Amino acid sequence: MTEPLVSIYTVVYNDETGIRKTIESVLNQTYKNIEYIIVDGGSTDSTIDIIKEYEKEISIFISEKDDGIYDAMNKAIEVSNGTLIGLLNSGDSFHSDAVEDIIQLYNENNSRNDIIYSGAMNKVNDKGEIVYTVRFNQKSLENKFYTMPINHTSTFVPMKVFDKIGVYNLDLKITADYEFILRALHYGVKIKYTNKVLADMQMGGVSDDRIYKPNRLKEEYLLRYKYCSSFKTILIIAKQTINSLLKTFIPNKILYTIYNSRYRKN
Repeated sequence: MTEPLVSIYTVVYNDETGIRKTIESVLNQTYKNIEYIIVDGGSTDSTIDIIKEYEKEISIFISEKDDGIYDAMNKAIEVSNGTLIGLLNSGDSFHSDAVEDIIQLYNENNSRNDIIYSGAMNKVNDKGEIVYTVRFNQKSLENKFYTMPINHTSTFVPMKVFDKIGVYNLDLKITADYEFILRALHYGVKIKYTNKVLADMQMGGVSDDRIYKPNRLKEEYLLRYKYCSSFKTILIIAKQTINSLLKTFIPNKILYTIYNSRYRKN
């Protein structure tokens, strides 16, 4: 089995409560050939002090102002030396064998550099309790124009894919990760799924915040207009508008029950 260098990067800004858990989940991986990169946006709380406690075990540390999360992510990719690149946002954590599982999947595919590898992910609350688990599979690609077909927090991208299609589009403030996946599929990059849960993602980010929903819908419209037919785009927008209105009036507890039911089917 080949053991390629894996670059894991964390982007963070003022998260003194979550950064330690994230760092330790990377350092405690059973797979050891890891380069760990942290990009801090110029934190003003104790985040940087906590990071410096682990400076001997962190490969690259950058702390400077950025133009948003995707700018920070691009900075990390630019300095990465790994064959595979994985993102772990501050507050989230990998299971201890996450990278080892991805490498096994990578080797099963004869070390191909045109495959993105994606695993399942738990959504957890502030107490670390699992609210629901998100699993995707090959069938999920049929709905790629309706929704993001991967769990970004448990996804690893070969550096050669970034070399081939570019990094994250900074014109998009909320959906650049979604656009990157649509662009990758457009260029013929494959996605390989594993049903194994690789990470725990803290709830409460932009993807969960209803305040950002209008901007998200606007950006997603532009993506669909670019990557699929205008007629299909209209149908998708109609469906999402209805879903968005329904979610406004449905309590979170009921929504989480629906999510659990949906993802168990996958």
